[in-house]
Amino acid sequence: MTGPFQMIVDRVAQARSIAPEDIAALRGLVWGKPDLIDTDMRMLSEINRHIKFPSPEFTDFFAEAIVHFTLRQTDPKNMLKDHLADWLEERLIHDGRLGSYTELETLVRILEQAENAPDRFKRWTLAEIERSILTGQGPTRLGGNISPGVVDTDDAKYLRRALFARAGFGALAVTVEEAEMLFRIKDTTKDSLNAPEWNTLFVQAAANFIQAHVGKAMLTEADKSRLERVMDDNRPHIGRFLGRMGDMSNLAQTLGFGRKERDLDAEIAAAQEITASEAGWLRVQIAADGRTDRYEKALLTFLSDEAGGLPQALEHLRQAA
Repeated sequence: MTGPFQMIVDRVAQARSIAPEDIAALRGLVWGKPDLIDTDMRMLSEINRHIKFPSPEFTDFFAEAIVHFTLRQTDPKNMLKDHLADWLEERLIHDGRLGSYTELETLVRILEQAENAPDRFKRWTLAEIERSILTGQGPTRLGGNISPGVVDTDDAKYLRRALFARAGFGALAVTVEEAEMLFRIKDTTKDSLNAPEWNTLFVQAAANFIQAHVGKAMLTEADKSRLERVMDDNRPHIGRFLGRMGDMSNLAQTLGFGRKERDLDAEIAAAQEITASEAGWLRVQIAADGRTDRYEKALLTFLSDEAGGLPQALEHLRQAA
């Protein structure tokens, strides 16, 4: 006998769209149980694959359900486990690509809400956004077909959210891999009419790579389990109390807290100074296309203001622009 979930799957597969009343029915079917279950999530993913142009209402519901299923139902919470990362790859990645902005929005929300996630998640997300920009087709295009080589508002919005999400490699700070991606996008689109948000993002994100001060590491799954174990052990035993305090102290040291000798102002000031290796990396990026363009000049001006001046070689490039 066909159940209500399968009936919705069949209707969506035929229509290639989903009606508001079916979204409402799905909410009741998914959230009406004590826990979200794998079978329902697989059917929901099947529905998503059939929808040609997903609505914001469906996207929000789908992303909310998948985030809850992958991050909040197993301990330690808000840590994306490897087996759930594999599950997401199976359900959302098709032929190495994301199918729609619903899937992109889901990955970005996972990155934003997870305390840690496998590195491949952030790489998938950024690679799909870059593909959308370079080819004019992809998950940020909302099903449309736009000329390649242009950074639109959605591209810039998703780039910013993914770059500064707290989970994945380089949490809250831009990595060299990400900075080089930004320069690739910039080199391809520098003569296009890009969204104003891209102009700001390029300068801020590239400068973040050069000058960011990273004060603490991400929680690993083992750290999170240890922290929850320490906080949950409320039994009044002096030995356990001292052990908990020692465990908390060790964890704090791991994450970069509790060291009284640290001078954060000095660390931030040191991070803002442009080292020889950073200057050399930046010179290579700028020289890649043979000229200093307006984006690079804006970046060099920003860095000069923040650092109180540039190394001579970089100042020469800025003046030559």
